[in-house]
Amino acid sequence: MSGARRVAVLIMVAAVAAFFRLHQLDAIPPGLFIDEAQDGIDGAAIARGERFPLMVEVGDNVKARTREPIFFYLMAAVFRLFGPTVESLRLTSALIGIATVALFVLACEQWFGLQTACLAGLLLAVCRWHVTFSRIGLRAILAPLWIVLTVLAVRALVRRRSRPAAALCGATVALGGYTYQAYWIVPLPLMLLGLVQVWRVPRRALRAAARLAPMALGAFLLVGAPLIRYALARPDYYFARAFEVAQSVGPARSRAAELRDNLQKVLFMLHFRSQSPAQFGFPGRPLLDPLTGVAFAIGAFALLKTLRSDPIPKLGVLLFWVCPLLPATAGDMPQAVMRALGAAPAVCLIAAVGLQSVASAVESAGDRAGSGRAEPTPLDLPPWQGGRQWPRRCAAAVAALAIAAATGWNYHAYFREWAGRADVDEAYMADVRRFFDFFAPLAEANDVYVSPYVYYSPNVRFLNLARQAPLRLLAEFAALVASEDDVRDRVYISESPGLNALIEELYPEREIVARYKVYGRHGGRVYRVARSQLRVSLPPARRAEVAYWIHKMLADFRAQVRRW
Repeated sequence: MSGARRVAVLIMVAAVAAFFRLHQLDAIPPGLFIDEAQDGIDGAAIARGERFPLMVEVGDNVKARTREPIFFYLMAAVFRLFGPTVESLRLTSALIGIATVALFVLACEQWFGLQTACLAGLLLAVCRWHVTFSRIGLRAILAPLWIVLTVLAVRALVRRRSRPAAALCGATVALGGYTYQAYWIVPLPLMLLGLVQVWRVPRRALRAAARLAPMALGAFLLVGAPLIRYALARPDYYFARAFEVAQSVGPARSRAAELRDNLQKVLFMLHFRSQSPAQFGFPGRPLLDPLTGVAFAIGAFALLKTLRSDPIPKLGVLLFWVCPLLPATAGDMPQAVMRALGAAPAVCLIAAVGLQSVASAVESAGDRAGSGRAEPTPLDLPPWQGGRQWPRRCAAAVAALAIAAATGWNYHAYFREWAGRADVDEAYMADVRRFFDFFAPLAEANDVYVSPYVYYSPNVRFLNLARQAPLRLLAEFAALVASEDDVRDRVYISESPGLNALIEELYPEREIVARYKVYGRHGGRVYRVARSQLRVSLPPARRAEVAYWIHKMLADFRAQVRRW
């Protein structure tokens, strides 16, 4: 295949992927998901040079929030260019998603040819499952990318059989441990494929491959050494999330049954029903559009039917579909959509094989139909047929129509239907972002005192990185009285019923400029108190009352917050 044609295919597929991942990125998804905000805070700290963690930790009480670092360093690089904003946070994932699609085409082309690679790349480019996580600032989007990189590294090793290729392969697998825990499953399909290859090749080839194994293992241990050392030194942090997920399955006597049921649910979520939360897709709907789903079924059948003819690539595709689904079978099913994301490239490749099979069947049917006719003269042919090329063109038209239909279906489902759902707006806490955009400008002309719930909210903390509004914590008696140096009005943001009642009693002429809700209760108030109304002192009884309600507000906040 000519290099120019390969480049043209890459540009076309990458352009489609870029459109689906960058179009309206500033508005869809709305708001800011709390996990995105916390990740953004950690990425911004790296961008400022405050710390360079091997594993990103939160604190002693939230060990299960320890996260792999590569995504945060990539995010920090984007922040250094564009600043710590919601758009640049999600741009990190979008760029990773685009790179995944482009590299996926290269990987598929090496194993299955450019036509199938083009179909597979386009299907992944418009796959709503992959598009959704390409537009969210979470590290799970690295799993598909690193699986594709691993396949490319293995392919390079198979073709070159050199020590540099072996080192590259070992290093790539080791780096996968720094991406996302779901990548831990990748060595399983690699080992299974290795066993099949050992059974098929002659002993001489095995001896040559064995000479490369120490180089691959050495590179793996060298690159993975810091992570291995961390896991040994702090296993309660490194394995905390894995243990939390495993323990959520249920009592010991029912775990096998629940794992079996979960596996069934994970397999069915592609075509029949997913338990996806609103922020990751449509609750109750399958992850694949109907056309991709049908093509996947045809492709899986075609791969199984022809498995003996070329087992390694075909078995590899099937294994890289099934094995990345396994991490999703443990734990809560709503998170299964994210943990199984590594299977998305293989799913799209299997669907591309199905489309290619249908196109080949159409072309064969056309050839058979044309073989029984007399050869037409050029004057008898319609201009679009071009002689005996019409079966091939019909086959290409079928594949193109299927891709166009899948593209339109996924575009409408994501950018029109899903983006307009009320539960999506709520899941991404769009009201918090709108609330911040309301009260942050107040700090330009007022002294703004904010309750601990709002002040320490990851969403507010991250949003304020770009705005740098001088917000103050409402956590001490001095916030409710004025000093001689105060010249600005006060704004109080509080959801504490007792403290709100006290503010209204102390300052009867205050103005309520907004209301908000917290924990489902509509008790939040935004008060503005003029400088001339502020008291300079309070009687001892009032001071004690203020101290009590502030202490209670802080205690209620600590009781509610578990993962921040």
